[in-house]
Amino acid sequence: MAGGGPACKNHGRGPQRSHVHGCRSVCREKDVPVLPGLRPVAEDPDSCGIVKATQYGMLERCKQLVEAGYDVRQPDEENVTLLHWAAINNRQELVKYYISKGAVVDQLGGDLNSTPLHWAVRQGHLPMVILLLKCGADPSLIDGEGFGSLHLAVLFQHMPIVAYLISKGQNVDTADFSGLTPLMLSAQRVVGPEPTRFLLKFNPSLNAADTVQKNTALHWAVTSGNVSAVELLLEAGANMDVKNAKGEKPLDLAIQTQNHLMICMLTQEERMRSRRNNRLLRIMGKYELFLLLASCLTLLWAIGYVMSLSSDSWLLKGCLLLFLLVGMALFVSLVGLLYFLYKAWRTDPGYIKSSEKDKKEVRKPLRSVHCLLCDSCVARYDQHSLWIAQCIVKEQEMHFFLKCVMESIKHEQIEGNENVKQYEYFIVA
Repeated sequence: MAGGGPACKNHGRGPQRSHVHGCRSVCREKDVPVLPGLRPVAEDPDSCGIVKATQYGMLERCKQLVEAGYDVRQPDEENVTLLHWAAINNRQELVKYYISKGAVVDQLGGDLNSTPLHWAVRQGHLPMVILLLKCGADPSLIDGEGFGSLHLAVLFQHMPIVAYLISKGQNVDTADFSGLTPLMLSAQRVVGPEPTRFLLKFNPSLNAADTVQKNTALHWAVTSGNVSAVELLLEAGANMDVKNAKGEKPLDLAIQTQNHLMICMLTQEERMRSRRNNRLLRIMGKYELFLLLASCLTLLWAIGYVMSLSSDSWLLKGCLLLFLLVGMALFVSLVGLLYFLYKAWRTDPGYIKSSEKDKKEVRKPLRSVHCLLCDSCVARYDQHSLWIAQCIVKEQEMHFFLKCVMESIKHEQIEGNENVKQYEYFIVA
């Protein structure tokens, strides 16, 4: 290519797949590094080629060569145009000039068959992305890897570009060539809470599946061991019962990979959701006001019935009322005792399960204690209760405390009933 000089191998082909964070704009001419925002001084600017002048942002030199007859649409030996070099090096004035001279804004180039917009997105040049979109660049075009502009912004964790593309109408559930949405790509390729947390703010489809393996974002997060993404997806309400093409749920994949932390997370979430979906509890919650009103009316009817008895003995009526109130309180405390005892007994204390092989490799969590009676390591240990035959942890403390309160009330009521019976026997005698 006339005046081109040797091109940067990285930028001629674009960042490779293994470069998750993207390489910065490093072009070389005789091993001279060129970074965005830096303009090394050339020995003789009037003699450098147009590619080198574009990389360095020499606007006057580029205008001189173009006016001399250079075609701005002509690619170099690696099929890279001047607009690509200007975009990846964030040379906005040159981009405006080349487009005014007929450069194709969506020209594909490089081994990855990328547009200038793709190159700008990979490097995180938001001003360049804004400029190219204003000049008519199409963000929905895909490169040789099958990624669109939104996928690349997610893959390279450029949150401002993600927000800008979505604000300009890009669908947050846009799929690539294999059906992967940006949320799936984030859960699979990017380790950490971002950009998964950021994408969840735009209400993406949590249960969408790719077209090849039929995996959802939760499947991909479990497969790649992305604990942060799994936690965020579970909090957002991702479906745990969706099966992929092999009939596997996210929990099945966690068991296959022997990731004990994810197994514990998915198991606890499944238990919590099953409790929330309990039919009896949902009915009681739905008709809670009605049940409370019915109980109050029943109590008032019973009091009225006792007061309307034909007996003239106010002492008898008082004893019946006292017996009625104590009996109802005893019933409520007994039901509460059984309920909270069941909740404390069924709540998982948080046993840390690990095989003999990896016991030495698992780091001891904070506040975890090895219980001799359970013969297990318990996370956030408080005490071992003989009443429920297991350990008490923070999640069980409230249930166990209320169970003890109800039991105390029940004993007080039983003693009160014995005193009432003795007093009634004394009156009858």
